[in-house]
Amino acid sequence: MKYKASVIGIGQIGHEIDRDLTRKFIWSHTKAYSSNPSIELVAISDINSDLRQNFEKEYPQVKAYKNYINMLQENKIQIISICIPTILHLKIVKEIVQQYTSIEAIFIEKPVGGNHQEAVEIENICRKNNIVLASNYMRRWDFKYKHAQEIIKSEDLGKVQTIVAYGATSLLTSASHLVDLILFFGGKVKWIIGELQEDYVRRVSNVEDHGGVAFMKFKEHGHGFLKATSINDENFMFEIDILLEKGRISIVESWDDNDQSDMRIMKFKPRNSDKTGKYKTLRKDNNSVLKSNERMTDAVSDIIKCINSGKIPDSGGENAIEVHQIIESIKLSSGSNQKIIQL
Repeated sequence: MKYKASVIGIGQIGHEIDRDLTRKFIWSHTKAYSSNPSIELVAISDINSDLRQNFEKEYPQVKAYKNYINMLQENKIQIISICIPTILHLKIVKEIVQQYTSIEAIFIEKPVGGNHQEAVEIENICRKNNIVLASNYMRRWDFKYKHAQEIIKSEDLGKVQTIVAYGATSLLTSASHLVDLILFFGGKVKWIIGELQEDYVRRVSNVEDHGGVAFMKFKEHGHGFLKATSINDENFMFEIDILLEKGRISIVESWDDNDQSDMRIMKFKPRNSDKTGKYKTLRKDNNSVLKSNERMTDAVSDIIKCINSGKIPDSGGENAIEVHQIIESIKLSSGSNQKIIQL
């Protein structure tokens, strides 16, 4: 059986990003669907005629619509991606659920909804209507990050001491991926102190999206630090460093010619030159350059599994809600100069 899929919004992450032929891996929703053997991409919609024309040249077999309502009315769609500005997410989810009963899963771009409250409402709507909700924090499907989480959970390197994440500007647009990973590795947050960047503010879909820095305490163990600032929106940076009691895990993403990430796993080991055996230093346990798996197609496969099992995707509504909560706490702390206690 093939599931029929569609995409609302074929801008950068919906489709355009994979027109860059130098990229080695799949990033867009359209290519993720068209590359998955269990999916038939049947339709897309976008109000931009130039985007539709470009898409039709590449996918002549897929119907292209200006209006997503017409698209939904004329096609029996089971899986739908929402890749448009966040201020429209809740409105579209409500329309889909109220009018189109064939929908079994919604794959929605991050951040889910315009704020924490909207993300909660979207998650509640999908849960009450038995619709699988997946949020595109794609690194939760990435083998490197999943492997790092497995090491943390096993406590082979002990408990987490600190998680430090370095990224570019705009908390909601770019840095939300780093916030999600901090939560992925560190768990729920007990309190947070943050400050917004004011000397440069990025505008995304004509909405201001501040960068910022934050320091937090995890409920289970350890602390986290987020740096998400930049002097422009062109300087890319995405690094996460996890220091544990017995070792260290660091992942550095780079968009170089090989589109690869460097994952380093280190352990505290005795120094060869130390005859007393008193001191241990961090020594390489694994220093290979690891290629990413096709995490977007794996995300689609996960969504299909969840349709059949009733389970929650690796990245669903709950973690998307928590990301909003952290970012809104950073904003609240910045405005009040206070520590924000998480519930």
